[in-house]
Parts: sequence; structure tokens; C-alpha cells
Amino acid sequence: MNATAVWPSGEESGRYRELFIGTHPEEKAWAAILTPIATFYERIFSLTEAESLKGGWWSCARVKLGGLAAAWVVKVPQGSAAADFLLASRGAVRKVLWLGFCGALKRDLPLGVVTRLASDGASSLSSAWPVEFPAVRLRSVPGFLSRSPEELLQYRLDGFDAVDMETEWLIHAAQKTGIELQALYVVTDRPLDRPIISRSDAELAAISRSCLEVAERAARWLLYFRNDLAVIDYSVPR
Repeated sequence: MNATAVWPSGEESGRYRELFIGTHPEEKAWAAILTPIATFYERIFSLTEAESLKGGWWSCARVKLGGLAAAWVVKVPQGSAAADFLLASRGAVRKVLWLGFCGALKRDLPLGVVTRLASDGASSLSSAWPVEFPAVRLRSVPGFLSRSPEELLQYRLDGFDAVDMETEWLIHAAQKTGIELQALYVVTDRPLDRPIISRSDAELAAISRSCLEVAERAARWLLYFRNDLAVIDYSVPR
């Protein structure tokens, strides 16, 4: 293969999307919401009159935005594999919104607070998207127990606000494909002093409320564009 060739190619990308989410290889979407969290996926599905797609590895719903234009809501795997969707969507998706969880490294980020991805390495999806949430720099790790407290402390000293298991790979894939990426996170723990196994009932309730808020905002963000056909020209093949 030529070292400068785009991989996967457009035809290959369509076939990968068909494998991953069950869409027609030529189908495109104006935007996609990705999440590994069932609460987010199910709530957005219920609020947007979405159509469930069948036959893919991952759960996917199509949200009609107006005319033949659509967006996808995809329940992707946790971890670096989530970036495979972006890598298979060059030229097929314009914007991606990631909804996930993160573990705060700083005590001024309480459990249940909603945060957004800091702008370095990713661009804002839209001026219509709310920006009142605190921006965080994230370091991605393979799993909950993959880093020692000493390593996590060093991340904090290096200027990282939180850890998750996907963001670094998503940013890399977005930069490679030219897809606009933004992300929202609910803080579910603070691994240095409030690990995920030591949360109070009040903290769990705060996390649940924030999950619903994030899902509802994401659904409203999609529906905001339902009648704005001037920005939409992607269609579903017949």
C-alpha cells in the first residue's frame, strides 16, 4: 500500500460501518452521538423518536433531522475500540459528540458534576452547544485498576484534570479523519480519594441526575437542527 494512501478507503469505511452499526455502506450522517453508557443511549433513543438499526455489532439508532438527513446514536464499546467508529467514518460523518464518564484527579470536581473536553486537540461542535460546563484535560488509561495512585498523582501534577478510557484515541482519530469532536463527561469517582467502590448514596443520586441531564441536552442538541435544513445535505440511500 502507498504510504500516503488513506486507509481505510471510502469503500472499505462503508463496509466497516455496515459491520459495526448496520448502516448501508453509502449512508452518511450529519452528526453522531457516541457513548458506551446504556443510560445515555437509552434516554436519547426515547427522546428523539429514533429508529433502531439491526445487524451491526453495536447498538445504533437513526434520528431523522429533516428531509432525508439523519444523525446516528451509537452505543460503542468501552476503551480504545470506540475510536474505530471515527476511523471508519471519514467523509461520512461531520461531527461527533462523545458522552462518557471520567474520574476526577482534582478535588474541586465533585462526583456528579458535568464537564466538557478542553479545546486543545478538538474543536467545538457548534455555537449552539452549551459551554457552561467546566473544561477538563483528560489522560486516557486502559482500565480502572491499570494505574497506581502514584501514577495518577503524577498525571495530576502534569496538569491533567481527570482520567477516562477513550478520549486520547478519539482525539487522534478525529484529527486523522477531520471529524469535529466534542465530548461531555459525568464525573463518577475521584480515584485518588473517592474510588468508584466507595461512593455514597447521595453521590450516586447526583451522578444519576447528571446522566439524565447530559442525555437530555444531547437530544435537544440534535433536535435543534431538525428544521435547519440549510446546514444539512447528507441523506440516506434508497
